[in-house]
Amino acid sequence: MNPAAVATLAELVETFVPQADASRIANLASEALLRAADPAQVTQLRLVLRALEMPAVNGLTSGR
Repeated sequence: MNPAAVATLAELVETFVPQADASRIANLASEALLRAADPAQVTQLRLVLRALEMPAVNGLTSGR
């Protein structure tokens, strides 16, 4: 995964588990996904993470 996708994943971790080491968990999750998940599913996850960084999508999902 690219650094932007890992950063977005870290933000999600921080949102749902504020006391966790979000950066470490995002990196571990990213490595595990690349090793174990179906490449098509990893591609879909990348698209979702990229979409979450778009202001319009972010606004729709957050209600702001």
